[in-house]
Amino acid sequence: MSGDFNGDGRDDLAFGGGNRFYDPVRIWWGSPSGLRAGGAVDGVSRAEPLAAGDYDGDGDDELAFAGGENSFEIIVTDGRKVLGRFDLPTE
Repeated sequence: MSGDFNGDGRDDLAFGGGNRFYDPVRIWWGSPSGLRAGGAVDGVSRAEPLAAGDYDGDGDDELAFAGGENSFEIIVTDGRKVLGRFDLPTE
C-alpha cells in the first residue's frame, strides 16, 4: 500500500503483516534518493494494509489496516503510531 503518510510530498510504502503471517507491517519512507527502510508499525500486529488516503483532511495520508482474530478490526495509523481503531461485526 502506498501513500504520503508523513506529508513530505513523497510516496511511502507499507507492506507485510497479515493474519496468516506473523511478520510485522513495515514502512519504507520516500526520500529524494528513493525509498529508505523504516521500522515496523506499532500496534498493528496480525493486521494487513487495507487502504490509504487522507481520511481526516490534514493533507497527509493515513494507512488503514484490517485485522482481528475473533472480530474484524480496522486500525488507522500515520505509518508510525495508531490513530484509532474500531471493530466491525463479522455476522
